[in-house]
Amino acid sequence: MKWTILTILLFSCFTAIGQKADTIAVKDISTHLGKEVVVKCRVIDFDSRTNLLYLYIGNRFPNHLLTIIVKKQVNGKRLKIDKDIILGRQMVYFTGKLINYTENPDTTALTDQAMLKREVEQPQAGILEYTGQAVTIRHTYEPRTGPIDLRGKLVMIIDDRKQVGTKNTR
Repeated sequence: MKWTILTILLFSCFTAIGQKADTIAVKDISTHLGKEVVVKCRVIDFDSRTNLLYLYIGNRFPNHLLTIIVKKQVNGKRLKIDKDIILGRQMVYFTGKLINYTENPDTTALTDQAMLKREVEQPQAGILEYTGQAVTIRHTYEPRTGPIDLRGKLVMIIDDRKQVGTKNTR
């Protein structure tokens, strides 16, 4: 009897450890509410506040499909995301649980706007995907000064660097 219970418990533990989050397309996120998923996407728009970085997926704010909220500080450690990811210059995998946001709007202060604007608006070399032609890419950035209200929107909260990567890390 003891061995049977122990075997069942061990099997359950190995099964739970072996499970990976499903990789889903951005268009399918609404069907995975409350589930741990992996989304491969490109950031379309962003906002940076004192403690949080908001990455908008699928469209520009407020018409986006998903917001990935990155906590800048977790347990005293700074969580830094590459600017090429923030500016949508590369496809990346995000891993986390999809939730429906119910908290209050974020009214905290903006990150240093002048520095952020300078950083974002620096010209970057690029290649047109369809023609292979070399081009210079320029982003314009106008920080939102009002509250960021995500109530009723789909959100994934990132609080670990392992949740952001070039491949499925879980």
